[in-house]
Amino acid sequence: MKADRCTQVEIGAKDILDLIQPRLEEIFELINEAVQKSACPDLPGGIILTGGGSLLKGMPAAAAELLELPLSRLAYPVPELLDCPKEYAAQPYLGAVALTCYPFLKTWNTDLPGSHRRGGPLKKLWQQLADFF
Repeated sequence: MKADRCTQVEIGAKDILDLIQPRLEEIFELINEAVQKSACPDLPGGIILTGGGSLLKGMPAAAAELLELPLSRLAYPVPELLDCPKEYAAQPYLGAVALTCYPFLKTWNTDLPGSHRRGGPLKKLWQQLADFF
């Protein structure tokens, strides 16, 4: 069948799973190898998943199984630490937001004053990003 933009083809969930599953297994195998080679091969707290792919049905359970870990869970933003627009704290962007903001955090202590801060480094960073886009 020739692929074009006008032909509509129904693709079932099993077809998508057949394409995605081998790639996920490869990715988690590489992650597992890297973790085992690291200074901390045991992850008693499990693994925290971020990004849009982590929202796929069954992803936390698959990650825990493939990485042979007791626990795997989705990341959730801590509003007191990530003083950013709500839409950027959504799962597809959370990993990038956390990595971008990490250098500006003084501590991971959740007792920090949150979004009521005005003019802090995170607020300035968000303004710079908004101005850029």
